[in-house]
Amino acid sequence: MPIITILPKPVRVSSDRTAWTVRNYFGRKSSIGTPLPVPISSLRGRFEKLFFDRVEALSPEGLLQPHPLNQAATEEEIIEILGGRMKVVVTLRDVYSSLRVAERGAMDLVSKRYLFFVENDDDSLSLIDAFFFRTGWNIDVNPISHSRKWGAGCIVVSRVSPEL
Repeated sequence: MPIITILPKPVRVSSDRTAWTVRNYFGRKSSIGTPLPVPISSLRGRFEKLFFDRVEALSPEGLLQPHPLNQAATEEEIIEILGGRMKVVVTLRDVYSSLRVAERGAMDLVSKRYLFFVENDDDSLSLIDAFFFRTGWNIDVNPISHSRKWGAGCIVVSRVSPEL
């Protein structure tokens, strides 16, 4: 059995040229105090320090592809299997879009960890680990480790260009 399964139904992401500030979406309430469409229970690790003030100016059109892990794999193994860094990196807007799709029931939330590779400001990678528990998403940021293995059942979300 392969380490990763490629599912047949990616999620389409439309292009958006409006500025998108991370804190307005990953906070517990919007800037005007209303609950956000994606409930966030906790932000752990260095999420706020690394990403909270980030403004993403452009979100290219494309597809977000969930890839369930069939067996434990390290971040390096996942990146290699999926075709390299350029294939696995997503934006924080993509992370939010994926969590919103999952929240609407298009993806199974029960006992699932969603993994996203995101570039830091210094061009290094971090792995965002998100799981739904009771009333909202718990989101953690992990540095890329050469030895940590993510278990079977985790779902890696990557970007697929429209021409693929």
